[in-house]
Amino acid sequence: MKTSGKKLSWNGTFLGTYGINCIKKEEKTVLKNNLATIQTSSFYTTCVIRRSKDPVLVCLLDELKVCFGIEKIGTHHIQIGNIIYVMFRYDPNFFPLKERFEADEDFKEKMRILICYRMLLRIPNTNNSSFLVIESKGKYRPISFVESKSCLDISPKAPSIRFLNKWFGTKDISSEILSIFPKRVWEEWSEFLLGFRSKIQDKICEIDPDYVWFTSFVIERMNGFC
Repeated sequence: MKTSGKKLSWNGTFLGTYGINCIKKEEKTVLKNNLATIQTSSFYTTCVIRRSKDPVLVCLLDELKVCFGIEKIGTHHIQIGNIIYVMFRYDPNFFPLKERFEADEDFKEKMRILICYRMLLRIPNTNNSSFLVIESKGKYRPISFVESKSCLDISPKAPSIRFLNKWFGTKDISSEILSIFPKRVWEEWSEFLLGFRSKIQDKICEIDPDYVWFTSFVIERMNGFC
C-alpha cells in the first residue's frame, strides 16, 4: 500500500537505514541501472538506483553541478539492508544518448559544458554512454549521468578524439573549461577562487562534512586552468 510522507529534496543527502523489504525492483533499466520503487514509513518514490563504492562522492559530483550553473539529476544515498545505494531522480522522458542523435547548437553547447565539467573533475569514461537525453515540449537537453567516481591521484583516460571532435570541433577545450567558471569580470582569480571555495565547501558539508577535503581537490583543479 502506498504511503504518503515527506517529499524528497533530491539534494544528495543520506536518507537513513531501512530493511530490504522496502525496495521493489522493476523490470526497466536506465543505462544498465535498476528502476526501483522504494517505500518506507517516511517516503515513497520510484527512482533509479545503483550500488557504488563511494556513494557520497557520486552525490557530491551531481550536487556540485549547481555551483557551476549546470543542471543536476538529483540524488540521495540510502542504506538498505547492508548495502548503500545511490538514488537518482527518475524522469520517464529520459533516454540514452545515441551515436546518431541529431543535436542542434543549443544541445551541443550544453554537451560541451557537461564534458568540460567531467574533464575538470576528472570523471572517467566520458563517452556517449555517460549521458542521458531528456525531452520536454519538443526540446532536448543532455544530462551527465554516469559519474561513478573522480580520479583524484591520476588523470583518467581522455575521451576519444572522435567524441571530442563531434562536440567541440575546432574549439579549444581548455578555454571552454574556463568558460564554465562562474567568475565575474571584475573579480581577480584569487578573490574568485577564495569565495568559490567557501561555496563549494558549504555544499559538500550539507551532504557529508567528512568529505570537506574534496573542496581542495576541486579548487586545485580549477586553479590549474586559471
